[in-house]
Amino acid sequence: MKHTIAVLLCTLSLQATTYHYECMDGYELSTTIQKDAAKLHLPRGNVTLSKTPSPDGNTYTDGKMKLVLSDNTALLWLDALGAIECRLSSSAAPKTPTITPPTARVRHSVRAAGYDWTLDLTPKEGLLSYNKGLERLSFITPTERKSGDFTNYIIRQNNARLIIDLQERPCTNIKGERLALTASVNINGRSLRGCAERLAQ
Repeated sequence: MKHTIAVLLCTLSLQATTYHYECMDGYELSTTIQKDAAKLHLPRGNVTLSKTPSPDGNTYTDGKMKLVLSDNTALLWLDALGAIECRLSSSAAPKTPTITPPTARVRHSVRAAGYDWTLDLTPKEGLLSYNKGLERLSFITPTERKSGDFTNYIIRQNNARLIIDLQERPCTNIKGERLALTASVNINGRSLRGCAERLAQ
């Protein structure tokens, strides 16, 4: 796992200079030198270190953390990690962080069917046809509820009460096709069973 520690340092120089170090265990250290303090930007927050006289080189500390810079190396002591040894990178500038855009959530429709019924369910609306097509119920798709490998929908519309249960369990339909979901539909107390599959939008 790669960690990045950004370090902002200040010395007497009016022109800030940034160096990039490659450290042990995959750490990276970006150092900007200006005036006489070192400001560390750590995941838990910013920490300011003061420059202190030392034979080791340019040393900055707050009593708990310490940073020592020499010609081509840097040593950083963190209270939780101990000493981290870094060497000046061959690249002239710090690496630009790579930002991966979040993956868009894939929305699915569901197609389910049994002996004498079919169900088409999209993220917006649904249509249940049952009793060999003699009865139909259209509805707005409610928020899904998940529990274990079950996805559940409850619809109350006028005098109708519809419960849809989809289970992540393979199912063989009446055509002999192997589908990924087992479907159970209850319409006003009448139970319908069959198989279902998800279709990407």
